[in-house]
Amino acid sequence: MTATTSDIRGRAVLARDQIAASRALALFAGAGGVWVLLASILVPGFAGPGLLLVLSLVVGVLLVAIALAAWFGAARTPARLLAAVAPLSVMVIAALNLLTSDASTGSQLFLLWPVLYAASFLSRRHTVLVLGQVLVAEALVMGTLQPPERALTDTLSLFLAFTMAAFAVLTFRARVEALLDALSTQAREDPMTGLPNRRAFDDHLQRLVASADRSAEPLSLLLIDVDRFKEVNDSRGHMVGDQVLRAVAGALRASGREADIVARIGGDEFAVLLPSCALEDALPVGAAAADRAAARTARIGAPVTVSVGAATLPTGARTAPELFAAADRALYASKHDGRAPASGEAIRPG
Repeated sequence: MTATTSDIRGRAVLARDQIAASRALALFAGAGGVWVLLASILVPGFAGPGLLLVLSLVVGVLLVAIALAAWFGAARTPARLLAAVAPLSVMVIAALNLLTSDASTGSQLFLLWPVLYAASFLSRRHTVLVLGQVLVAEALVMGTLQPPERALTDTLSLFLAFTMAAFAVLTFRARVEALLDALSTQAREDPMTGLPNRRAFDDHLQRLVASADRSAEPLSLLLIDVDRFKEVNDSRGHMVGDQVLRAVAGALRASGREADIVARIGGDEFAVLLPSCALEDALPVGAAAADRAAARTARIGAPVTVSVGAATLPTGARTAPELFAAADRALYASKHDGRAPASGEAIRPG
């Protein structure tokens, strides 16, 4: 399934974003860790004396270690950990600012990266929560380290800047997601008939076979071939041939149930997946589709017949390739028997 803009609102981290999110974590953590280490070592009094200096060094080393783990283990980083990165980072940055008594704008700007991370990889709801957490953290740090009037103005101005940055990233991200959805649809849809194409059909077949295995429900497959379609193109032209294909596609849609999946898998080849449908129920669907195809193509002045082959899992096959091969053999037998409009064969067990 394609991840859509609605998925952004519903999930913390989209599956296709997990590696990018992990790499972003590595870059941010690595930069932050190196900065903390260098500042603690080279800037006198940055972290304070004794235990505070040791704690600052430990945090720096830990951030660098997280960066290395996230970079080299990007594909294995759990989604829940990636979702927790932004809120945890806000807490760490706020704690370091309090620890070092640093209320400078430069130190507060480190809070920008968890905001950008959330807006880039987390849902909108999570991004709003991170922004709320940033507001609390800023108010705590500024209120502790600055006079009240300056603390208020600095907190609000920084929070406004963070919010605007988050809004810009979310808007851009929504646009990109919409474009990706459109491209994904185009890659999985046959432009001639509007049906799923072979790539989408293969995905549906694998998914439905796995579902049938779990539920012990039957799954039937119809393979349909337009008889002598080349003759239509040669004698009537490709525009009429296109009309024939669209008429056959409409006939197949009209013959099945809402749960059935109709696809165009080749030039003049179609397939219908019928979940929870036994062979004895699938054959009438194939016969009805053949009759409708003949009637609809006759209405446009280019009558054709279709041949239909049927097979069912688990009685006639056990796997997706076996099911397709069984239906293909049945289709060949149907065409060999005379290309009858309502013909339908099925592989029998054994």
